[in-house]
Amino acid sequence: VFPYSEKLKLQAKLAAAMGPGVAGDWAAVDCQVSDQTGHVSGSCAAASEFAERLLMEAGGGLPIGWGNLSYEEVVSELLELNIWYMRVEEGPPKILRKAQATMIRSVLAVLEAEDTGTEVFMGHDTQLIALAGALDLTWNPSPYPTDAMLPGSALRFDLRGDMVDISYVYPSSLRDDDGTMSSVPAFPVSVSLSQFREKVELGSVAACAPRSILRRLSQQRGSHRGSHRGSHRGS
Repeated sequence: VFPYSEKLKLQAKLAAAMGPGVAGDWAAVDCQVSDQTGHVSGSCAAASEFAERLLMEAGGGLPIGWGNLSYEEVVSELLELNIWYMRVEEGPPKILRKAQATMIRSVLAVLEAEDTGTEVFMGHDTQLIALAGALDLTWNPSPYPTDAMLPGSALRFDLRGDMVDISYVYPSSLRDDDGTMSSVPAFPVSVSLSQFREKVELGSVAACAPRSILRRLSQQRGSHRGSHRGSHRGS
């Protein structure tokens, strides 16, 4: 996880650019786990929400933060605030093992069917975090920060024989609308199917993944034709 001390520096930069607003000095609000909801709340949650909205402004060609921030500052620096929060909020192993078991085990079910074809799972950053956490994945999608979870991005799993190659596919630039995509390895890059299975077994709870869904995925594979399998985040 991005160092907390660095997160505070970026949070201060974000607060200075946006100003206090009606809420006052929101950056001074403690970051803590709510006794009522169990979620991480306070300034770190606000900073994450702000950073994500600024990213949308950057992608939409709008003035960013009332013109106080540049595209590069948002995509290369401030996006770290969103990544940090999502890792802390959604990434703890005890949480994702149960909450995201269906997605984690669905990918395994498709790969173990060992059929040709492409399976695309639609989801959000929470599913990317779950797969990264369960499989110990990390990626460096420059110019974005390490482990950025961008709109339109995907984790791709290619089964080649008994090996699973893993990569992260993402928009090359949020400012362009030509659909150009880039791809980087998602380390450890390649694992055997048996190693993949072991990680899934340790990283998810079988009882929390409905058997009917996994069974249906396996049965559907026979009608598909293609060359790869993927897990995709929708925009």
